[in-house]
Amino acid sequence: MNPKPAHSLDEEEEKLTELRERYAFQFVAAYAVVLVGAGTAFYMVVEDWSLVDALYFCVVTSTTVGFGDLSPTTDLAKLFTIFYILSSVGLIGYAINLRLRRKARRRARKYSQRHAAATRGAAAPSQHADKEEDEEPESGS
Repeated sequence: MNPKPAHSLDEEEEKLTELRERYAFQFVAAYAVVLVGAGTAFYMVVEDWSLVDALYFCVVTSTTVGFGDLSPTTDLAKLFTIFYILSSVGLIGYAINLRLRRKARRRARKYSQRHAAATRGAAAPSQHADKEEDEEPESGS
């Protein structure tokens, strides 16, 4: 049983990381849909808002824009809004974190590939030059 080369393990680890990130981002997207849907339903029932008003409030609140044209009036809705704000802002922060980490890893991978290619390209001529220096020049006589 031959162990796999190190580069193969790195490639497998990279693929697993990409897969984990994809699933994490899908989870975040699904959770965002559920959060906005639940918030919309909640405000429709508790505050007696229309679908558009409740959806509008959820999106404006979760993006921290907060125009102030709609605001909860009952204590229950105010408490729910606290939970909703903390959840949605945390979710958006996590989504941004996922995106930035993925972008940073891709840049690092490109850099390391370029560096490896440059190192290989620079090593070949210098090795060739060393061989030429070791050889004695042919004499013409």
